[in-house]
Amino acid sequence: MKTPNVEGATVGEPREWTGASSQSAELDIAPTCTMSLSWRAFESFDRGEWTATLRHELVHVEQFQAFGATDHGPAFKRRAEAVDALVRVRRFAEPKYTLTCEACGADVAYRYRECKLVRESSAYRSACCEAPLNCRTRQE
Repeated sequence: MKTPNVEGATVGEPREWTGASSQSAELDIAPTCTMSLSWRAFESFDRGEWTATLRHELVHVEQFQAFGATDHGPAFKRRAEAVDALVRVRRFAEPKYTLTCEACGADVAYRYRECKLVRESSAYRSACCEAPLNCRTRQE
């Protein structure tokens, strides 16, 4: 899922979006988020796993619309369980890029293609330690 950074947004702290447009410099309206689905994932999952994966992604959309942020923390887990969604989605392929927390070394994100997060990884912070991210490329 692709979401813009909403400064000061935290899961669990509701935002009052007041505008009618999908983008605003003041972020007084809910910014657009994008859910990207892969045909390869669709072909790899059976119907039940695909349905649960879609629910998982929709929980992210719901969190982002409510709070301006999303994660896989306790609130996500509670909501995922309530709507019969997976908390963690099975990977359908090996990611090309792994992003890790510079402080504790935990894997925090995986990407299959180059994107802004991969190109500018050190500009982003991990949720676990608020430390910069390092990006590793899988050797082919």
